[in-house]
Amino acid sequence: MKKRVHIFARIYFLLKKGKKSIALTVRLCSWLLFFTCFATANSTAQNVYEMQDLVVYDCEGIFTDSNEGAEEGQYAHNEDFTFTICVEGASEIIVVFDYFATEANFDVLSAFDGPDVNSPLIAELSGALQPPPTLLALSGCITFHFVSDENIAAIGWQASWSVEIDEPVPPDIQLSEEADCPMYSASFQVPGGIPCDQFNVENFSIVGPSSALVSGVSVLDCDDDTGLAENFELSFDPPPAVEGNYRLFFNGTLPDNCDNLHEIQTNYLFALESCPLHVEIYLPNGPSCAGDCVEIEASVYGGSGSYSYDWNFTDLDSERVEWCVETSTEITLLVSDQNGNNTGEASFIYDPLINPIFLNPLQSDTFCASRGDHFYQTEPAGGEFYSEIIPGGHRETGRYQFWRWRYEEPVNKDIITYFAPNDCSVTDTVFVKHIWSGQREAACLNADPWVVSGGFPEGGYWTGPHTDSSGLFTPEAEGSFVITYHAENGCSHNKRVDVGAELIMPDIDTICSSRRYFLEANIYGGRWYGPGIRNQINGRLDTWLVEPNQSHTYTYILQGCEAEIDIFIKELYAGGELTLCSSDSLLFLPATGDWSGPVSYIASENAFDISSLGPGTYDFTLNLGECEDVLTLHLTEVEVGTYSTSFFCPNDPIQPLWSFLWVHPWGGAVSGNGVVNEGGEWFFDPALAGSGEHYIHYENLGCVDSVWVVVGQPAEIPAYWFCDKNSPVTLTADPPGGSWSGPGFLDPAQGLFDPGLTGVGFHEVIYTDPLGCQTSAEIEVTEFEEVSIDGLDNRYCYIDSLIEIELAPAGGEFTINGESEEPAFTPSELGAGVHEFFYRRGEGECASSERIFVNVLNPLSIESGLDGDTICRGNQAALEVTATGGVGGLIYTWGGDLGFGNSQIAFPETSAWFKVKVEDNCSNPLVDSVYIHVNPHPDISYETGPAVCFDQLSHIEVTSSPSDDYTFYWFSDTIKEGPRLEAPPGIYTLRVVDESSGCTREYDLSIPGPGPLTANFSTIPNQACIDLINNRLEIINISYGYENIWLDFGEGSGIMDFTDQSLIDYEYTVPGDYSIVLYVENELGCRDTFSRDICVENTIRLFIPNAFSPNGDGNNDLLQLHGLGVDENLHWQIFDRHGARVFESYRKSDSWDGTFRSKDLPTGPYLLTASYKGTFSADEFQVEQILYLLR
Repeated sequence: MKKRVHIFARIYFLLKKGKKSIALTVRLCSWLLFFTCFATANSTAQNVYEMQDLVVYDCEGIFTDSNEGAEEGQYAHNEDFTFTICVEGASEIIVVFDYFATEANFDVLSAFDGPDVNSPLIAELSGALQPPPTLLALSGCITFHFVSDENIAAIGWQASWSVEIDEPVPPDIQLSEEADCPMYSASFQVPGGIPCDQFNVENFSIVGPSSALVSGVSVLDCDDDTGLAENFELSFDPPPAVEGNYRLFFNGTLPDNCDNLHEIQTNYLFALESCPLHVEIYLPNGPSCAGDCVEIEASVYGGSGSYSYDWNFTDLDSERVEWCVETSTEITLLVSDQNGNNTGEASFIYDPLINPIFLNPLQSDTFCASRGDHFYQTEPAGGEFYSEIIPGGHRETGRYQFWRWRYEEPVNKDIITYFAPNDCSVTDTVFVKHIWSGQREAACLNADPWVVSGGFPEGGYWTGPHTDSSGLFTPEAEGSFVITYHAENGCSHNKRVDVGAELIMPDIDTICSSRRYFLEANIYGGRWYGPGIRNQINGRLDTWLVEPNQSHTYTYILQGCEAEIDIFIKELYAGGELTLCSSDSLLFLPATGDWSGPVSYIASENAFDISSLGPGTYDFTLNLGECEDVLTLHLTEVEVGTYSTSFFCPNDPIQPLWSFLWVHPWGGAVSGNGVVNEGGEWFFDPALAGSGEHYIHYENLGCVDSVWVVVGQPAEIPAYWFCDKNSPVTLTADPPGGSWSGPGFLDPAQGLFDPGLTGVGFHEVIYTDPLGCQTSAEIEVTEFEEVSIDGLDNRYCYIDSLIEIELAPAGGEFTINGESEEPAFTPSELGAGVHEFFYRRGEGECASSERIFVNVLNPLSIESGLDGDTICRGNQAALEVTATGGVGGLIYTWGGDLGFGNSQIAFPETSAWFKVKVEDNCSNPLVDSVYIHVNPHPDISYETGPAVCFDQLSHIEVTSSPSDDYTFYWFSDTIKEGPRLEAPPGIYTLRVVDESSGCTREYDLSIPGPGPLTANFSTIPNQACIDLINNRLEIINISYGYENIWLDFGEGSGIMDFTDQSLIDYEYTVPGDYSIVLYVENELGCRDTFSRDICVENTIRLFIPNAFSPNGDGNNDLLQLHGLGVDENLHWQIFDRHGARVFESYRKSDSWDGTFRSKDLPTGPYLLTASYKGTFSADEFQVEQILYLLR
């Protein structure tokens, strides 16, 4: 892999003034086979300051040691500097060291959280710190005090600082004077001023009861020196023109104390009064149809809110009125403020919707049920017709079928309603009388007379050929005769009676079982009887209802005659008749085969696709050989629909079902969500149904139709929370487009809510959605609160403990290093370094936040640790560990008896683990261990030869197991190898080498026998000759290896035993030359001698005092002479100062008492003369000396 290398160097160009420099960063790059260099000045032009007595106010910069040391890059000896950084408005000053190295414990950089050294101490930095520290000051100032001694200097430090600066305080805007209404312009002031370039139209906006826009800004007092202005004028187009509360917004950018720009928002709430009333007229529910009453409502803005209303069409004093009008009409309104003189007017042209008309109405006539169908025509066309008997298939055609009333009440009232496309309607009323003459009848010629059937309602009479008034018909002639029944209600109805001379039966003997067949005789109107006959008049035979594959007898009976035929029913059944709803899409067939029909056949489903068929009757044929059968399908339209709206609000009251629902035909069953029956009446309950689309099902004649109704959703209104400092906010809801009501709204139509208008508390607001449904919500407005983070220190050791954090008030967002977290942390999980703890609550003007930086110290870690080792028994193991991190002051505790300290010397006898625990009484302890393997000593034994004198030879021999693994080395005068050593008696070092482990051990082994025997002595004085004055000679015995000792001093006294004497001395009294001999002997009887020569010289010396005091006190009362080697015969004399002899003697042992002739001589000097010879010499000596006699 290719490696890219980046080398960074920092060059400082020092300026003469204030040791201030600008940093230039030079990057030296090496990549593959080429080098590129480039230099860029620091984009922020940070200043570089060296350590000195200085106060700076920079928001960022670089801070180094003094660089005044004897060697380049070092600080100097005996420095004492104080360097302070103060930044106004700074909530935090963060100092990050790139490196730090000083003489440990002696050169110290102290940091204080404040403007001087009396401020709280943050840290004392000394030594080589790795990783370099990071410091945090919260007071707005940080002070560094550096002291160095006269000994060692180091490379010092380099650090950079940055600040967290308080954002600018939003400016306060005020009206300079009361504004007019409409407010086309107004003067405002900003105490303290803001930059002149912030006065532009884009930075200002206004909201309130009326739409208004800021169209221009004029600065009135821009200061050229400061660039600030306090007074300005705003123009508005359109202007605020409705009384109420308005809020002016300013959104701009302001610099902080470090010239960083911040987006700032502020606003000013003011009331606009004495405005003309603004009046509008509108139709809350839209226009009504001509002649119907329409709701008219007034919207008034401005004034006190208490109004009187003067409408041009009613005396009712109300903001909402009704008016029923046929044609286009002008509506006018005058509104007066009841608490002031303000008025407002509005006018409105109301155009009602055009009502439709019937072009051919029946106009409340009364008709008989025997009347033919009527087809309504309308203007405008395109709507729908509704009545009690109009089926769904004729709702758009307008076909009215009177025969549907033939069995009903005597007189039936029906209201036909036509709804035009604009939802306006017109009605037509008819009255229908029932009448029915009965089914068709027949007879054979000349049969007995009979009374025809039918005649409803009873009480009428009959007319027609061969018929009397009672309905007695005489079949005396052949033909088809129409007879009429006349009811008492004035209605009449015809029917036919057929008379034939010959009854001819149908020529048929076999039919298929799957086929509907109509049996027809040549005299129509009789009655058929037999299995499978479903209609006696038309002879409809449903063969599938009959037992197949056999003959069946069918009888045709009419008045006066009858006949029979036998028909074989061959099995084939297509299904007979089937009734389905016109909404069904598939006709599933009862059998497979060769089918045909009016629509497509789907072989895979064995069904016909009937989705394209409308209401009616359709045949589907099944062919099988010569047989075919027909399935007759009746498609019937069962319908349910709504007269009016199918939308309900979720809180609407329970609704009668038939107030908005119609069904056809009547008499079926109703079901669906929210449909309930109470006391036999059907209702729809929106609350029970719940929000959403719901189907109401109508089932009749086996068919089901459905209509859906909608229950609106309660509007979704977000949970709103504001503080009393919030600017107005446009509330939102889902669905959008509605309006709001309640306290605090500057613009209810837009939902512009101003928390400053409501005050602190809970406030209910109501949202009316576009469909008119209302939903209430509660908005909380709280007092603005500053957030706080409690329970944190600025520094934590690397520990596993959980630190709980207190956040107040609750409900904000808490992050650690930008990530959302619970308010608790474990320093060891967070990791070493500086971490940001941030708590924010609220938005915009209500936002409050606090940021705290916490430094988690580095964990205790091994910089150089323990290494495993193998040693030989008896050797030492050097154990040393160096740890870093924590708060310093590391304590190393070793297991066993090793004690404390980062290094130990151990002498393990056996293999063992050695463990050390490193602690700083703050961080998690650090434990390290090492295993020391100890090889055992060599296993040997030995034997020795007999004891001999030291100058004789004996031996020692060792054995081992196994012998092949050991090598033996003897250390004597030479190094000898092997298990046996022959040598004089003594202690010899044996080195045994274990060739398998490399371990060695030395043994001190002895060859028996006394040790070296040496006779030797020295003398005190240690000189060749002594004299008779210093004639004592002390013998220093330096012999060794002996038990007995003798000496011969050579003067003829013989050998003397000195074995038990510790002090040996001897005094010579005769001059001469002597030989001293020392004899020693050990326990084995071995001997050695040593001798030295000594000469004794003759010495003559006379000692004469220079003063004496013969005063009788017992001290120095006599003058006496002393001598060494001086003969007793000595001539000495004493003379006074006049030369007179006052004493004379010829013996050395005589004395003088200071008298002459028994008289005391006076004090003073006297002359003494003496003549003498030596004891062992004939030489003669003369001496004179002054002596003093003292009294």
